[in-house]
Amino acid sequence: MADRKRMSSFGQASSLEQMLAAAKSLGPSTRQSMAKQYYRSLEFAVVEWNPKSYAVPSNQSVSMTARIDGEEVARTRWLAEERPFWNETFLLKIPDDLEQVVFYLNSKQVTGTRNTITCLGKVELSKAELLERSPLDDWLPLQSLQGVDDVSGKINLDLQIVRASTLPDLNLLAYDRMTLMHHAEVDIDADPLVVSLLLLGGAAFTTTGLYVVLTLEQNAISGDPFHQPGMPEQHPDIIFKSRVFRRNCDPVWCEPIVMVALPQPKVIEHDESSGDMVSLTWRTGIAPVVKLSVWATGSDGGKDRLVGKTLIPLSDDHLPNQRLQRLQALELGDSAELGALAEWYSLKDSEVEEDGDDDAEAAAAPAVPMGSLRLKADFKELRTLEESAYVPLTEMLLSAVNDDFGQSAVVELAELTPDKERLARQLIQAYNTLDRDVNFVIAAAVQDVKQCPTSATLFRGNTLATKAVDQYLKIHGNAMLWYTLSPVLNEILTKEVALEINPAMGVSVEEAAQHRESLEYFVSKALIDMVSSASMAPDDIKAIFSAIATAAEAQFPDEPNVRLTAVSGFVFLRFYAAAILNPQLFGLCQLAPPKGVKRTLTLVSKAVQSLGNLGGDLQLKEEFMRETLEKLQATHGSRVQIFLRKMSSAPVDQAVNRRLSSAYRTQASGQFLAVIKEGYLVKRGMGRKKSVMGMSMSGLKNLKKRFFVLSNEGLSYHKEKGEAPLGQFLPRDIVGVERLDAAALSAEHAFQVLLLDSPSLYLVAQSDIDCAEWMMALRRYSERNLGLAPSYHPGIQGSSGWSCCKQTKDDAAGCRPCTRDFSERYPRMRATDRQSPTVVLEDLHQFCLQAQKLLACKESHSVAQTSLLRATAQVAAEHDANKAPMVRQGSKFRPHSGFHGAAKLT
Repeated sequence: MADRKRMSSFGQASSLEQMLAAAKSLGPSTRQSMAKQYYRSLEFAVVEWNPKSYAVPSNQSVSMTARIDGEEVARTRWLAEERPFWNETFLLKIPDDLEQVVFYLNSKQVTGTRNTITCLGKVELSKAELLERSPLDDWLPLQSLQGVDDVSGKINLDLQIVRASTLPDLNLLAYDRMTLMHHAEVDIDADPLVVSLLLLGGAAFTTTGLYVVLTLEQNAISGDPFHQPGMPEQHPDIIFKSRVFRRNCDPVWCEPIVMVALPQPKVIEHDESSGDMVSLTWRTGIAPVVKLSVWATGSDGGKDRLVGKTLIPLSDDHLPNQRLQRLQALELGDSAELGALAEWYSLKDSEVEEDGDDDAEAAAAPAVPMGSLRLKADFKELRTLEESAYVPLTEMLLSAVNDDFGQSAVVELAELTPDKERLARQLIQAYNTLDRDVNFVIAAAVQDVKQCPTSATLFRGNTLATKAVDQYLKIHGNAMLWYTLSPVLNEILTKEVALEINPAMGVSVEEAAQHRESLEYFVSKALIDMVSSASMAPDDIKAIFSAIATAAEAQFPDEPNVRLTAVSGFVFLRFYAAAILNPQLFGLCQLAPPKGVKRTLTLVSKAVQSLGNLGGDLQLKEEFMRETLEKLQATHGSRVQIFLRKMSSAPVDQAVNRRLSSAYRTQASGQFLAVIKEGYLVKRGMGRKKSVMGMSMSGLKNLKKRFFVLSNEGLSYHKEKGEAPLGQFLPRDIVGVERLDAAALSAEHAFQVLLLDSPSLYLVAQSDIDCAEWMMALRRYSERNLGLAPSYHPGIQGSSGWSCCKQTKDDAAGCRPCTRDFSERYPRMRATDRQSPTVVLEDLHQFCLQAQKLLACKESHSVAQTSLLRATAQVAAEHDANKAPMVRQGSKFRPHSGFHGAAKLT
């Protein structure tokens, strides 16, 4: 039979063991190769919640969690505010695909010593909505959770429809003929159709002890099985139950399954040349589906719980011939092995529908309005080509910086693109792959200077040049920014300094004078660090500022200070002042500052901005700021001018040398130390055994103040800043970071660092903000480590055992599960991470396609526009020649089969 020639090696295996080995040999590598041409990422920011009419209890704090297809990927901090403002940003890599993103609003109420956490509402965004609305920045209403089916997990499964005779291990005579006789359409003496499946595994579940139940049903509407449950003649292979997987929440089964005796189709169409089955037409009312449900075993002998279910219609795409064509289209070879086309099917939790009328009535009850949530989201889904396909695009980019930039296609692209910030970031990354990013920034800035009529409006608009310089400073100047501002910001955040010098805000004259003195201290401290860092700034940044200063001087020769003012706007207004105002956006802290601290940072930022303008705007500031600004200008004005001259004095034509800034401190060994966070913490002695007069004795567990440094080399602590370390833990040693009960060390801001082969490190921060900053920094630092701790003790061990659970053993398992605010399947990325050249150029190509649509309505085009259209069309032609579906068939986005072929009903 021709069908057998096309059968997979899975079907030709001589035993189930060989079949299973063939399936395992596919592994994730084969499935990844199918998606290697696709790049997906999701960047989102949870900004704030407006409760509107909802009354927030005084003892309630709220947090947001984000889930992709049921798997938690991000979590904000808890805030006890009437209108919580988080403004926390997350950037995730999507390795395969997604169906939906759901944001949950969680409430925590403290009653005595007990915390009660409930979910108040959610905001749901499907993939289609993300693609249509990206970049999204909008207020979205919170929905009630009643009666809503969320994605509760995903199952990876592959299946095919074959003749029974093609499976050597399937002895048809062994099947109960009474079972087959229930189908009048089945000829038991013929070679019936069977469904062969491979159950690989699951993901995104939140519980263990899972098993899968598979049934074969007549159609998706009636839900009637071919063989009614409970009939004595039913063959056990008709309903399949997998083994229970208890190890973790990501089950791995790799179980081959055969479900027999499909009814004889009304019509079977065959290929004329090969004789293979190519199409099946079923009789009226028959459209076979596989019903898949996942169950969790009940604890302590309790009833098993339904986790989720889905239906998988059987179609022509499951025939061996169609499977082979799909494999060849995906360039995966000619072997249609079962498992090669394994797909993710999302499960929906449908317990509300099955629990009876009471729950249905409860679901229909009116929900309390929960207000709205402000979200920002940007979802990218790119199909990339070979790097050679983007040669027209790279030639267009090189032509812009080598020839007249003002008449280039890049300038035309910028004029046609509303979001110049995203375009500038993408152009910098694209030019970086060509090693011409500095040339691009200089060319764009010089062109802006040439087109500016007066020096007063220089770099005041949101042009490609201003955005390009801003983005370049964020990417390459962040380490320099950390060195100059982290000391003063760390002091303000750690001590939670809240200043106010405006009498109209209700502050007394005496308090305003004290706050003004403190403000001058913080501004002076920040400025001294800024102006002393000029010699440590990267040479490429100096080269850009030097080119800007030279062009401004040539454009406005009659203005003596234009060389400095042209640069100061970028250095102070768009870089230093912006970083002080929003340190979390520049990586200077982990969390957005609270309201009182935010006001302090606003005042410091205003003062720095005024000094950067060389005192030219003193008359424009608020009256209550004038005295402070005049004093600061008299003290630091000359220093600022010297600093700006140094920053704009590098020769533009010299080879650009991106030296590491001083945030990377040179060690005695000659290696570099990248400092992530540092500061004073109170450390509890670890009680390590010491040798005293030849006897081994346990050390003291006293509390001492130590200076901690978190860097690329690990976590170390010192007696004082700059001294040799007293102890150090390697990056791989950190396996968890959790809070410590306040009563354990009689301290409110205590937390613990769980270590691999050592007792936990107990630390006390100076404030709640400092504690949250350290915990988040350490968690993000260690979230990719192997062997993360599954549980922890919120208390400490004493003479009578652990204070939290009263267990007496030193190595007793933790009594609480560890916090996991990240996902291994959807890893976090940084905005400054370098992408592959094909991803960068394809992203830029999407901007070109948008510009192409705007130019299509014009009758004639300039030379630059023609160049842009030509490069865009050439890359688009490469896409047409290599067509492939943007969403892989049967992906998580299409949980109910996802195949284009549909069963035919007559």
